[in-house]
Amino acid sequence: GYYKPGDTLPTTRAFAETLGVSRRITREAVGILVESGLVSARPGSGCVVLGKNERTWRGRVLLVSRGDWGSYYVQKFAESFSAVLLKQGYLVTQLTVPTNGKTCDCSGLDAALTARYDLVFQVFDSKEIESHLAASGCRYVVLGDPGAPSLKQRAGSGFFSKSHAADELVAALKSKGIRSVLVAGIMFYQEFRRSLKMARIATEWIHLPCMSEYASPEGVQRAALRGFLNWHDTTPRSRYPDAILFTDDYTAAGALTVFDVKGVRVPEDIRVVTVSNAGLGPVWHKELTRFEMSPSEDGKTAAGFVLRMLTGGDCGTGQGEEFCLVPKYIAGDTLQDVGMGGSR
Repeated sequence: GYYKPGDTLPTTRAFAETLGVSRRITREAVGILVESGLVSARPGSGCVVLGKNERTWRGRVLLVSRGDWGSYYVQKFAESFSAVLLKQGYLVTQLTVPTNGKTCDCSGLDAALTARYDLVFQVFDSKEIESHLAASGCRYVVLGDPGAPSLKQRAGSGFFSKSHAADELVAALKSKGIRSVLVAGIMFYQEFRRSLKMARIATEWIHLPCMSEYASPEGVQRAALRGFLNWHDTTPRSRYPDAILFTDDYTAAGALTVFDVKGVRVPEDIRVVTVSNAGLGPVWHKELTRFEMSPSEDGKTAAGFVLRMLTGGDCGTGQGEEFCLVPKYIAGDTLQDVGMGGSR
């Protein structure tokens, strides 16, 4: 409401100097305003604020995510989520909450929540972010892992159901006669932990947190590269596990670079499975056996759930309003049977 219909916005250069950010950021922000129908970029006169008659919105949705590192999944999820809701006449605002990996800076979120939103959608569990949403009194939905703590104020939930994927993994491992697995990554999934334990497959765990000096996907890949250089140098071939499960594709890329350099053959010396994202592209020269999430399709599914909540449709299962996202198991080249005689 600060700028009225017919007002001309300051230039992107003026915004950049006032806010202390780059012009690229302000140009992207103005581009979002133009696409949302809030301003009109008119040659020779700048960006003019549109009046109410230019476009009306059915409602407003705030999409919130943590900003600990640039997540490919979140980016693609947000794109498809926003596209579906915009097409149905809902204005979607995206907000990233900065974090140092331990705590979140929710000051920007608190400021945003002073505006009225019909619904807030939080991507991935964060007790700290959810507590701020609950305190604001807004209606919100959280997408995360099943069993994660939640607050009673939550209006709906989405879950990544990996139980079926975990059962498929165990079945595939047992069919190959695999008796030992190394799980490596920045996060561990309880469903895989339970299934491996129930199948009595010996399991070791390597935690590879993102390198702080590279707070990005590159940091995850570099952490894996450094961690597996050490693992290779301290682990004799005779003590290799039968298989490795990587919990994300960037970890797999870093570790498999070490294998290439050190002459470790996959799957001859060791089998490999990873959790992956559709559309990211191959991270190695062989097709990885993987559990593949589809962020674009997941965004569409979440947007459909949100639309049903906004329009009063049925989106519950008898136990509250919930939806589920399930990864797809894809059998690649890295868990296949090969001529392994004498190689180990």
